[in-house]
Amino acid sequence: MFNKGKRTQAKLCLNNLWGRFSLRNFGLSQCKITDDPSEYVKMCDDPAITVNHCHELTEDGTVLIDYIKKKDWVEEHDSSNVIISLWTTSAARIHLLHAMQKVVRTPGCQLLYTDTDSLIFSHPKNNCPLELGPHLGQFTDEYPDFDILEYCSGAPNNMG
Repeated sequence: MFNKGKRTQAKLCLNNLWGRFSLRNFGLSQCKITDDPSEYVKMCDDPAITVNHCHELTEDGTVLIDYIKKKDWVEEHDSSNVIISLWTTSAARIHLLHAMQKVVRTPGCQLLYTDTDSLIFSHPKNNCPLELGPHLGQFTDEYPDFDILEYCSGAPNNMG
């Protein structure tokens, strides 16, 4: 029996797993909470970081220091693996390219939009050129009971 909640959860877990291999660790702010004045001074004088903000949390001197590591001092995290990241991304793009080629080579079909892991296209009724299914690597018709009568799109990555 199909369970949409389990499918969504599994997809989220897989996407998070693959994303860990190429997680960006530059440009992300970090925080440190301390009540030690010498540690505060040490962080302010550290050439490897830029302190963005310092927030006083309590009256006894506990502060939250918001900082960012400078690009020259960034270290890879434990789960970083650029080879796995590159292979995963390239395999997914090749899979998407093959799907796009199937759509444009099928008479009566028109490719309207693609994103990292999806595409929008028109096709004659009962003549979908792609194999649909619930499994990894298959495409899903997210609205099988509805017809798209009009399609308008903004630019790629046009998110609010």
